[in-house]
Amino acid sequence: MFFIYNLLFTSSIADGSSDTKNINIGGTDFMLHEIRTSETSKVRVTLKTAEGNLFSSTGFDSALIGKGVNGYRLPNPQKLTANTQLVVQVVNNSGSTINNFEIQLIGEKVEAS
Repeated sequence: MFFIYNLLFTSSIADGSSDTKNINIGGTDFMLHEIRTSETSKVRVTLKTAEGNLFSSTGFDSALIGKGVNGYRLPNPQKLTANTQLVVQVVNNSGSTINNFEIQLIGEKVEAS
């Protein structure tokens, strides 16, 4: 079943600071196919699980991911097992305060067979 995890950082994030939020994957495995963000240059996003970094120890620049139909499609979908805690950290180096920064994880819920 198609599913989107949407994470909105409603607080302002000043230049040079960071904010962290968690996403609980829930009781069903999730295959992550695509990531979309608010597309702000020099804002780094790191996605981690309790087991360590999901993509790399260096966050990606959200301007490279894009928004709308221009999200980043993973060449190989990433399976996040049921009840995984996903930690999302946003580091703002844009030169100004950002507001309402949004991240979407797009994929599908996978029922156990």
